[in-house]
Amino acid sequence: MIDPDTALRVLNTLKPSPKTWLAISIFYLSTLFGGRLGVAIPFEISPIIHIAGLIALVFVFIEICIVVFYFFKKRTKHRNLKQYLRSLSPAQRKIFKAYIFKDRRSVKFKLDDGEVRHLEDLGFIYRATEITSSVSLAFSYVIQPWVWTFLNKNKNLLKTDDTIVAFVGGDDFSGREVK
Repeated sequence: MIDPDTALRVLNTLKPSPKTWLAISIFYLSTLFGGRLGVAIPFEISPIIHIAGLIALVFVFIEICIVVFYFFKKRTKHRNLKQYLRSLSPAQRKIFKAYIFKDRRSVKFKLDDGEVRHLEDLGFIYRATEITSSVSLAFSYVIQPWVWTFLNKNKNLLKTDDTIVAFVGGDDFSGREVK
């Protein structure tokens, strides 16, 4: 019996690209009009051409549906992330204040900070490197450009009573006090 993963890899290798399906579909549609607009196909191979053309049209339709689906999925995700930014917790606001009000794209935070890890998991910030130079396990986190732009346009979303404190150890800046 063939392993399903192996069979899937073989099918994906043999599967023509969407451009190939589109070319076959255009050829098929041109044969529907016979010699008037398209290519005249001999009667003997006509059924084969029609079957291949219909299969190609189905695959082109599926590819279009997939593209449309992922477009709306990405758009919905982006809208949900913006909505999340509108309802940040005070601790998360404090983190973003370190970026926006100090005009920094990269800020150091401790690795064990749960709020920072949550914002990283959501994709608002990302760790710039896997290597740290400090004993406190503080890493530089970079804010996503679209989040930077959105929060700079909507600074009122970051209003809190908290003050921003400097990171212990020099010029590096953090939105959290390190004890």
